[in-house]
Amino acid sequence: MDRILRSRGYECLLRNEHVANYVAATPESGRVNLLFARHARARAILATAATYTILGESIRVADASDLIGLEVQSSSNDPERRYQDLADIDRLLRRAPIDLARVREYFRMFDREKELDALLAGRPGR
Repeated sequence: MDRILRSRGYECLLRNEHVANYVAATPESGRVNLLFARHARARAILATAATYTILGESIRVADASDLIGLEVQSSSNDPERRYQDLADIDRLLRRAPIDLARVREYFRMFDREKELDALLAGRPGR
């Protein structure tokens, strides 16, 4: 992914053993966050990820429920990310099909179920 993104003009802002963050030169191309599957739960997420062709290359992408779980973990590990990660979670809850039981389990793992309930409050069908 590093080679693919750099060849398309993305700049690597951060790379360590757990994550890599890239930003495009043009705002409409956005940002890309990569999480490296080094732990059992991350490997389980990767095992169920769908394969897509992006920028002419095949990559594995986690489903929305697992992406929410990764956002919960991210904001639990780095509280400065909490508001941005909750905004990302809210967008996923609004726009993507999710497995609510799995999402709830992710929030429960970090003792944050009340935050999920607040996000879901007033949403028909959730």
